Amino acid sequence: MPVGADGEFIDQVSAVRAWAQAAHEVLVATASRQRGAIDTATLARTVQQRTGIATKQSASKWIGPLLGVIAKHNADRGEPLLPAFVVRRDGTVGPAWEEVLRFARIPIPDGDLEQHAAAQRMAAHHRWAGTVEEAPAASAVKAPRAAGVKRAAPTTAKRPANPEPLRGNICPSCFMQMSLTGVCDNCD
Repeated sequence: MPVGADGEFIDQVSAVRAWAQAAHEVLVATASRQRGAIDTATLARTVQQRTGIATKQSASKWIGPLLGVIAKHNADRGEPLLPAFVVRRDGTVGPAWEEVLRFARIPIPDGDLEQHAAAQRMAAHHRWAGTVEEAPAASAVKAPRAAGVKRAAPTTAKRPANPEPLRGNICPSCFMQMSLTGVCDNCD
C-alpha cells in the first residue's frame, strides 16, 4: 500500500493519479530532448520522489497501469503517446508497450511494436520539443536506433468509435476482478 511523506497510507487509486501527473511532467521533459528516453526504474523512483508517495511494491506491479493511464490521456487529447519514452535497459519498449496500449484501449498496430513506439517518440518530440527549459535527468538513458532502421512517419493513435468500459484483470490468487491499478483489493 502506498505511503505519503507523513507516513499515512494512501489508497492505490489516489497514488496512481498523483504518480501519473508527475510521470506526465517527467515524460514531457524527456520528449523535449532529441532522442531522449527514460528507463522504468528511473521513472518509478522519480515519480515517488516528486510526489512524496512511496511504495514497497515492485514497480512492475504498478508502472504498467500508470503508463496506461498516461497513454489513455494522450490518446483522448489526440497527442502522441508519451509512455513510448519508457524503455528497458537495452533501449527498447519490449512487451510492456503492448500492455500499455491494451490498458489504454488503443488498438494494437499490425507490424513491429518497436517501430510503432519509435514513431510515437518522434511525434512526441516534435510536439514537445523546446517546451521544457530544465536540464535533463542525469539517469535518463538514450534510446538507440538499430542500424538500417528507417524512421517511421509520426502517427496519431486511433481510438475505437465505441470503446468498451475499462475493466481490471482477474486476480490469479482469488479470481476476483481487480481495480484498473492492477492491485487486488482482496489479496493486497
